[in-house]
Amino acid sequence: MSRDGNMIQTRVCIDDMLGPFDCKLNPANRWNGWLSPYFTLDTARELSAQTIREADEYGYDCVDTIHVIDGRADSQDTVHIIEGGTCRYNSDDERGDERVAIAVRIRWRNVGRDAVAATTITHATANDRKAARRRKVTGRGAPRTVVVHARWQWQRKRHRRRRRSTRPRRPVRHRRLGMDLALRLLVVRVR
Repeated sequence: MSRDGNMIQTRVCIDDMLGPFDCKLNPANRWNGWLSPYFTLDTARELSAQTIREADEYGYDCVDTIHVIDGRADSQDTVHIIEGGTCRYNSDDERGDERVAIAVRIRWRNVGRDAVAATTITHATANDRKAARRRKVTGRGAPRTVVVHARWQWQRKRHRRRRRSTRPRRPVRHRRLGMDLALRLLVVRVR
């Protein structure tokens, strides 16, 4: 079935807390019983703003956040740091102050061909922060946008495990169907 087959224009709320948002969806297209709406880029920006406001209010370990990153088709590769705020509780239910950040590496020249392969998301390191300060999005090519979904509550647990591990850290490669990953490339939109 094509993506546009049986699509309807409607409005949806997410967890009865976010929205309502205008979207298109196919009522028969479901993932684990949930509808799969398609949002415009403006709606994705509005959703991003709402999720970040909620995370600031309730804590990043309680809220998934959406982040919109803009670039150009002929831009140099860039690194973007997304801060996850402070974890309110550690594994022993005591107050904690652990801060987690992720690094999103985008190869803008490849986004139009395969956006998932052109984007890598890992835990932010000192070198990632340095690279993010050094490189800015440049270019005059066609606009490109990457939208990232960060699930901070799972990210923190993985971060703690990795810190104790003796194995070297490897980047998490994101696949289209990697729904159980802590961080995933949610939407890639080419304007």
